[in-house]
Amino acid sequence: MDHRRSRRYMRRSVCGARLAMLVGLVFGLAFALPSLGSPSVAATGSKSSQTSSPQKTVVSLTFDDGLATHYSTLPVLRSHGMSATFYVNSAMVGSSRSYMSWAQILQLANAGNEIGGHTSHHIVLSQVSEQMVIDEICGDREKLMQKGLAPVTSFAYPSAVQRQSTLTVRSCGFSSARGVGGGPGFGDDIPPVDAYRLQGPAGATIGTTLEDLEREVASAEQHGVRWVILVFHDICANACAAQESTRSPVFTGLLDWLEAQRSEGKVAVRTVGDVIANGPQESTASPHTTIACIPSACSDLASRSRGVRVTLHVAGATGSAGTYYTTDGTNPKTSASWHRYTHPFAVSGATTVRFYSRDAAGHSERAQSLRIHAPVPGMAGVGGPAHTAGVTLSRRLIAGASFVLFMVTLSGGIGLLWRSASRRRLQPR
Repeated sequence: MDHRRSRRYMRRSVCGARLAMLVGLVFGLAFALPSLGSPSVAATGSKSSQTSSPQKTVVSLTFDDGLATHYSTLPVLRSHGMSATFYVNSAMVGSSRSYMSWAQILQLANAGNEIGGHTSHHIVLSQVSEQMVIDEICGDREKLMQKGLAPVTSFAYPSAVQRQSTLTVRSCGFSSARGVGGGPGFGDDIPPVDAYRLQGPAGATIGTTLEDLEREVASAEQHGVRWVILVFHDICANACAAQESTRSPVFTGLLDWLEAQRSEGKVAVRTVGDVIANGPQESTASPHTTIACIPSACSDLASRSRGVRVTLHVAGATGSAGTYYTTDGTNPKTSASWHRYTHPFAVSGATTVRFYSRDAAGHSERAQSLRIHAPVPGMAGVGGPAHTAGVTLSRRLIAGASFVLFMVTLSGGIGLLWRSASRRRLQPR
């Protein structure tokens, strides 16, 4: 009788040990796997935009060559609540009084205007080698981005000569390329048939009147053209020497007229990058940049014991966006110490990070700032990129606790099995 009771006891012990091991394994895996397998993902907000009426004619104001007089359009554009696209030859910037400086171009960009490429030296693409075409187009975009103007997505062919360079423009990273077309009624649909062969009316010259410019927009409406890209070169106050010049009163009068047309719901004034990125959607919101720290919140004082790395995340951008920051407390929009954000960066000591983003439509948010406290030593190797870090601090703790639970359960189960086996060996036969 005692022998049978002992056997039943041993069977129950073995079953209990197996059940305990199974329960521990299930609970351990249930807690550990989500913690280890869930990456930390940067929040990406939805784009805030306002749909423009399909009946509106979209007008893009574009300027070629980065001429010094283009900077004079900033106040009048701002007063009318409009943005333009400025195609810049990067090698010519600041080379003489005839061209804008980098500081002026950055001011245009930070005011909500788009900066595009126009080759480095304004070469005629049909007159140079294929390698020079690549160097001039790609090098121009790279230089503009190095100067803090990213994203650079729009391009204009110098002298409107395209040659067979549309593939090169695309491969260099541009999303569109503009030429110059013919007479009134000449323009593009939205979206365009070929974004790398955008056309518009002939560029404005010294003989172009306000009525001529109004007629080009009105004619586009009559011909069912959705998108009119107006082209300007030099903007002069009184003494206009160059043939490709537009008098300031004519340009201001055009903006007055466009503002009236816009108030009646007939016209929308948008940058080239905005139209390419959004199509018929007229973007009305600036991007919004948020800041986060690894391995803990930037406001968590406990992070001081391990140090932090800073990550910046952009939401609500039209197309691609460029994010800029400083770590010396200066405004990245005006400071010479700005950096373009490409990956998380470490901070040491008490640091004020200021940052902002600019998108493909030319929208630029206000510079934000955050004070962060971090220790000087031990910064190297702390944390990692927010988009690749697979485990946050809290999830690591959960995973660790789950592992301990699993090991304790496993040890207990093995102990029960051992005791059961020992009793079985000692049981009289």
